Amino acid sequence: MNGLFTLPSQYSVNVTTEKIVSFLDSNGITLFAAIDHSRNAIEHGLFLRPTQLLIFGSPMTATPLMVDQPSTGIDLPLKVLVWEDEGENVWVTCNDMTWIGERHGVNEKGKETCMAIGDKLASLIHKVVF
Repeated sequence: MNGLFTLPSQYSVNVTTEKIVSFLDSNGITLFAAIDHSRNAIEHGLFLRPTQLLIFGSPMTATPLMVDQPSTGIDLPLKVLVWEDEGENVWVTCNDMTWIGERHGVNEKGKETCMAIGDKLASLIHKVVF
């Protein structure tokens, strides 16, 4: 899907989410919100396979992007969706930072920042899920 990347996780949704949160915490990255979509569905009498959304980031890296192109604020802070499919396989889906930079037309320095953030995000996910 355009603008996203998805990787499989060898762990459950809860364990994958806990590992990501722990990684963020140990690296000084702010977790702004954790949303348990499946729990929210159950509370309203609906069914949704385990699905959790983490919203996180750093004002130090995101603010310059928003100064350059305020519209990037619709895609920032960063998000990671951890979800289970019908076969009970667990996946981690993230926005592609290069796509975000292109989507909003950031300047050259912003493009470099997006690439660097994207590389760090991909590295984080690889460390957690494999």
